[in-house]
Amino acid sequence: KKNSFETALAEAAFLTGVERNADVVRLATYAPLLAHVDAWQWNPDLIWFDNLQLARSVNYYVQQLYSLYKGTDVLSFTQNGLSIAGDDDLYASAVLDKTNSQIIIKLANVSENNCRIKINVKNLPKKQQIASKIQAILLAGDLKTVNTLDNSNAIIPQHYDIDIQGNDLIFEIKNKSFNVYKLKIENQ
Repeated sequence: KKNSFETALAEAAFLTGVERNADVVRLATYAPLLAHVDAWQWNPDLIWFDNLQLARSVNYYVQQLYSLYKGTDVLSFTQNGLSIAGDDDLYASAVLDKTNSQIIIKLANVSENNCRIKINVKNLPKKQQIASKIQAILLAGDLKTVNTLDNSNAIIPQHYDIDIQGNDLIFEIKNKSFNVYKLKIENQ
């Protein structure tokens, strides 16, 4: 199969499980990485190139988001006491990044429907709270879309901010999308 958004979304959902189980999974890698458009052995590959240009696949951006927004500690992220791992076609993980004082939530909605999710951040130290602005990243598009040399930015991460109040967060999750939310923890 080609590196379509469909394969990238499936990979994003799978990687939430890898991240939730970071105490057991020590390493995950993507192979093969590079492929010349006129001389390749395997398909899919992460980055396609010719003698003049390259195209990062949508899978590349999924891998990039996991590598850039990793945490130091895995957090419990549950719905009705269970990990969010496929019920209602939603996959999720959450990590604490102590180095940057932030909580990072990753959500893959593989459903045909948009969904609304309410997140309650619990157990922060008394003098800490979530900052009033959340940085969000969205990866979404038609499932069959492939980033090519002719259209290397067909699907790329879209960055935006969300204004919030308090530690109860409500997100509207687009159907067929991968979402990353960076919640900055600040002192009161």
